Amino acid sequence: MIAGFLASWPLFYQAYLTAWLIGLLLSCVGVLVVARDQIFIGAAVAQAATLGIALGMVVRDVLPGEHLPWLHADSVLSGMAVAFSILAALLTAHRRQAGYESHEATTGWVFLGSASLAILLVAHSPHGLAEIQRLFSSFLIGATTTDI
Repeated sequence: MIAGFLASWPLFYQAYLTAWLIGLLLSCVGVLVVARDQIFIGAAVAQAATLGIALGMVVRDVLPGEHLPWLHADSVLSGMAVAFSILAALLTAHRRQAGYESHEATTGWVFLGSASLAILLVAHSPHGLAEIQRLFSSFLIGATTTDI
């Protein structure tokens, strides 16, 4: 098993390093999330990323490709996913005053709104959720030095 790993290192070292760094970062974030009692924030942020990709797909389909060729790159969709994830995290982390919704309620609204809007946006797309799943699953294997 170790010999197979070492033999594949030259081919997949970027994916291996990316996975290790993601694992390290997510373990640290996981401890903070549990300590703050926001255990569903991961689901809400993931749905917000899906909404970002869905919105990017709709914008890409509406605007002509010959005038904006950069808009049709996967990196634009990935950037929108990251931007919407950060926006969702900031929205759920904002401290509320007394009498307003709790963190859990805000997280729930972000999750439900993002999931619903993403489905509505890709409902009439010829690729639909298959394109979103392709983008999410290709991030680690196609990791570059810049991604690391």
